[in-house]
Amino acid sequence: MEGITQAARPDVALAAQVYALKKAGEANAALLQALIGAGAEGARVATNKPPHLGQRIDVTA
Repeated sequence: MEGITQAARPDVALAAQVYALKKAGEANAALLQALIGAGAEGARVATNKPPHLGQRIDVTA
């Protein structure tokens, strides 16, 4: 029971909330870095097209 009553104290609860918030921020930062890396990689693929692509579009059926 000692652990339960100690965790109910406001200072311990606040410390746990701050710790959880920091961990969530770290996870979000890691996800953001992964998305930025994927976006930069996708941009390189998109510029690897021939220069004539999309210059003329034939709309007759």
